[in-house]
Amino acid sequence: MIRSMPYASALPPLPVAIPLLGAALLAGLRKWLTRAAADSLGIAAAALTLGVSILLLAHSVHGTQVYWFGNWYPRGSMALGITFVVEPIGAGLACLAALLTFLALVFSWRFVDSGSNHFQPLMLVFLAAMSGFCLTGDLFNLFVFFELMSTAAFALCGLKTSEPAPLQGSFNFAVTNTIAAFLVLTGIALLYAVTGALNMAQIGLSIGQRHDPLVLFAFTLLTCGFFIKSAIVPFHLWLPDAHAVAPTSVCVLFSGLMVELGLYAVVRLHSVIFAQAIGVQDGPFRAILIVFGAATVLLGGVMCYAEHHLKRLLAYSTICHAGLMLLAFSVQGPLAIAAMFTYLLAHAFVKSGLFFTSGILLHRLRSISEREIFRRGRGMHWIAGLWFLGGAGLAGAPPFSTMLGEAGVSAAADLAGLRGFSLLYLFAGAITGAAVFRVGM
Repeated sequence: MIRSMPYASALPPLPVAIPLLGAALLAGLRKWLTRAAADSLGIAAAALTLGVSILLLAHSVHGTQVYWFGNWYPRGSMALGITFVVEPIGAGLACLAALLTFLALVFSWRFVDSGSNHFQPLMLVFLAAMSGFCLTGDLFNLFVFFELMSTAAFALCGLKTSEPAPLQGSFNFAVTNTIAAFLVLTGIALLYAVTGALNMAQIGLSIGQRHDPLVLFAFTLLTCGFFIKSAIVPFHLWLPDAHAVAPTSVCVLFSGLMVELGLYAVVRLHSVIFAQAIGVQDGPFRAILIVFGAATVLLGGVMCYAEHHLKRLLAYSTICHAGLMLLAFSVQGPLAIAAMFTYLLAHAFVKSGLFFTSGILLHRLRSISEREIFRRGRGMHWIAGLWFLGGAGLAGAPPFSTMLGEAGVSAAADLAGLRGFSLLYLFAGAITGAAVFRVGM
């Protein structure tokens, strides 16, 4: 059931408006604010955004709600205004973005240099972009929030401008994701030329079952652009470099949600716009996704075990698990998609915990190179416990929900007549978990 929200309802824009207003306030007053005051305001803005996102999620359970900005409702079959679509998955991801940002800002109070109080407003801009990306129903605004997210991420990655490594990692990140932006924008332009619309639902209705080369090329451009954001092989090269130099709190958002949002965009575009043009059981489309997913799992897993820098190790683990989520999407069907988002949620919390733990190690031992911190962790019993729990979560051990996601995807693959998925999940869990356990031991 879909309901249009009245103009008086102010909830849907708030997950974007609150962090943007907070970022503007912090940026304007940063010269006069102490570090404690800047952190307090940032945490308060993230907490308020989290509360509003939870309310939106609670309302969306009763049916998808559509909010039209400026009361610009559709006229006949033509959508004139910009819309936010509040449905359980999008609202849930907005809640996850706010929660991870809140935890990252709390963690950064003690463990991260604020860069003359630039850090807090950039984190809030990043949160606003992720929330808008999850909720927008307009294709061009999806690109706008994609770019806003990327711009904030570039700045956060290169926050320590006095050091060459962050600048190099940020430059690599910026170049790669700018190429992704060009691909996405070109795909949007082609769809607009075909349909004359930017509202996702209207584009989907206009395209229908049209299966011509122009529509397929637009879908290919959009998919490749978002695959770059998702660090799918061979578009993955930016992610390890960005993680190696970014502050720990930023890595939590990169691996915990930003990478997964690229896959969410592909899932949403396929289901809303291209579901009829590219059928669910389209053999070549499914085969291409399986090849990309399997290559990402294998390369990410092997490189994860080969790494000795903790952040790069966790980055390759993220690449490997992004491949698992892509494999889940390739299966299609309600069970596979539900299992994919279950796995996404579990991975976000497990990977965030591992990055927070690596940040504590960096703070205490002044290094996160496996060779340099060898045998220096004796006595850190609680930190060791957290680290090994994270490894068990990556391996899909009970009671972690990664196990539920793996079981759901394997069951859906068996129903679809696809074999070997459980082996890929077993390989990914074993090799990424083993890499984490090796470091811990």
